[in-house]
Order: sequence, then C-alpha cells, then structure tokens
Amino acid sequence: MFQNIIAIVCGVVLLYKGGEWLCRGGVSLAEKFKIPRVIIGVTLVSFVTSAPELAVVLNANQSQLSTLALSNIIGSNISNVGLILGVLIVGMSISLKSEIQNLWMVMVTVSVIFAGLLLYNGNLVRVEGIILCGLAFVTIYYLVKHQTSVVGIESTQVVSIKNNYKIIGLVIVSGICLWLGSEVLVKAVNTISIDLGISQRIMGLSVVAISTSLPELAASLVALSKKEAGISIGNIFGSNIFNLLVVMGLASTISEFAIPNEDRIDFLRDVIFMVGLSLMLYPLLFWVGKKLTLGRLEGSILLIFYFGYFYFILK
Repeated sequence: MFQNIIAIVCGVVLLYKGGEWLCRGGVSLAEKFKIPRVIIGVTLVSFVTSAPELAVVLNANQSQLSTLALSNIIGSNISNVGLILGVLIVGMSISLKSEIQNLWMVMVTVSVIFAGLLLYNGNLVRVEGIILCGLAFVTIYYLVKHQTSVVGIESTQVVSIKNNYKIIGLVIVSGICLWLGSEVLVKAVNTISIDLGISQRIMGLSVVAISTSLPELAASLVALSKKEAGISIGNIFGSNIFNLLVVMGLASTISEFAIPNEDRIDFLRDVIFMVGLSLMLYPLLFWVGKKLTLGRLEGSILLIFYFGYFYFILK
C-alpha cells in the first residue's frame, strides 16, 4: 500500500512537471514561428494544462480501464469548478470581466453536448470523438476571435526559451514525463482500487481528477498573483472545455470507450452533477451585482456542493 501511495505521488509530480515543461517548450516553439501570444494562450496553453488528463485518459483506456479514464475527465471538470474555483474565491475576492459570462455559456454548451453524446448510447465511439474534435476547432476559433481578454496566458506569465536545442529537449522530456507519470499513476491507482475494494469510478473522480487538475490550479494562482483574475477563471473554464472536446475527442477517436453496464447509472449521475455544477454558476456570474465580484460566500457555496456530492456518493 505504502509503495503505491509513493507511486501516486511520483506520478503526480511527473505529470505536473511534464505539463509545466511542455507549456514552456511549446510557447517558446510557437514564438519561434511568430505565432501571436494571444493565440498561443487560447490554444496551446489551454491544451497543455489539459495534457495530464489526456495522458492519463489514453493510458487508462488502452489498459482497459475505461471507467477510470472517463471518471477522471468528469471528476476533473467537477473539481475545477467546485474545488479549485471555490478555493480561489474563498481566499481572494475576484472582480470579473463581462467576457467571463460568454465563456461560461460556451462551457455549459460544450458540457451539455458532451453529456448528450455520452448518454445517447452509454459509450463514446469513434464517430462521436470526431464530432467532439470538430467542435473543438469551432470553439477555438470563437475563443481566438472573441475571448482573448480572459482566456490564455499573458506574456509575463510564461518565460520563453531562446535556444532551439533547449526547446526541443524540453518538449521531449516533458512528453516522457507525461507518459511515465500517467503510467505510474494509473497502475498505482488501479492496484489500490483492487486492494481496498474501491471502484475505479470513485478513484477517478477523486484522487486522479484532483491530481491531474494541479496545472489548472497552478495557472490560476499565477494569474491571480499577477492580478489577472479574469485569466484565472478563464483558465478553469477553458480547461473544462478542452477536457471535454480535445481530450475526450482525441481519446475516443483513437480508442473507443465502452462503459460497463453496471457503471452506467452512476456515470449518468456524475455527468448530470458536472452539468448542474456548471449551470449553478449562472446566479453567481449573472447576479453578483454591478461590481461583478465573486467573494467568500460564492466560493463557500461551490465548496459545499463539491464536498456534499462526494459525501453522497461515498455514503
């Protein structure tokens, strides 16, 4: 047991550092090709913060652990909104920009479409993965055109590398870290799940989801420290969008997801809660008054719902 716990910690560290290095290397490489920073922030940075989820999902699904893979994505989106956003605004009041409301609507729309595809037949097949990837291109185009002020990373937040060899080396090392971290994490979690009799779904919703959400937390904290609150929330919403469209789209296109019959009812409940938690942001984002400020009360509400749900499914 202790060895598996150490393995989980090592896997999380590898995933976190892999995502961080991929971000630096990717941004530096993009700048070599003169790609505007705003496009880099909306597309590349949003994607690499979801890289740990993609690595874990691909690894788990190819290991015939589709329940763990899918619950990781659902749990990651739940923890991004309920836990990470909740903790951020409990610790520090955030003044919003009006563009956040539009980004929220994109996130809700994507969540509903994903839920519809998943619940249509209880699986995610290759055609549905292609649909999600197609929606990803449409969404990225919209974000680049209309959401540049709240999605992405400012130039001061990612220090680019000038040396070409260092860039290539960092990208390669980050890929190895992501692959190795996902391998270690998935195997350790699966072993603990079997030894303790805890379902893959619960482990995916909790341990794996929180572990793979660390890049979003780090990116949000960096944005807040630089007084870019809109970007901190934009990172969270953008990550949820990318998790559902890009991560699940690519993963289900490469290898279809077959959800066991005994888990489908539980997955239905988890997906409904994921969508419901996103919808619950409506009064928080639209009725916070003219100052458009989220504070301790709104953060506490999110945390209560987050921990309340886990109490419900573990009871």
